[in-house]
Amino acid sequence: MEIMLTPFSLFVELIHMIIDEFYVLTMAIGIPSYGIAFILMAICVRLLMYPLKKKKAKYNTVWKRTKALNEERKMQMQLINQERKDELEKIKEVYKKYPQFVHRKTNELYRKYGVVEECNYKYDGCL
Repeated sequence: MEIMLTPFSLFVELIHMIIDEFYVLTMAIGIPSYGIAFILMAICVRLLMYPLKKKKAKYNTVWKRTKALNEERKMQMQLINQERKDELEKIKEVYKKYPQFVHRKTNELYRKYGVVEECNYKYDGCL
């Protein structure tokens, strides 16, 4: 009978070898137990994953801050759209055949009133 090696079976063998090593460690301590071996393995996995968890937590805080800032800017843009409706309509009327200019002039208007910082708008719709 031939045993077929699959990626899952290789993973199971790897985990089995690691658990056996932790079991040998528990035997050396004087408390041979597979339960303690599993607990030790779980602690080691958590320690190995800690740098990734820390990086993800940092990313999430930055993301929340960015999201709040974007919501604030969106509200400011809506306010400017209401207050400066005539200016926006004039821009749309003058540049109606050139939507990229409408976009650029609208952003200039937003910049003029402090909603959007100076940045490069070449790739504005790519993301």
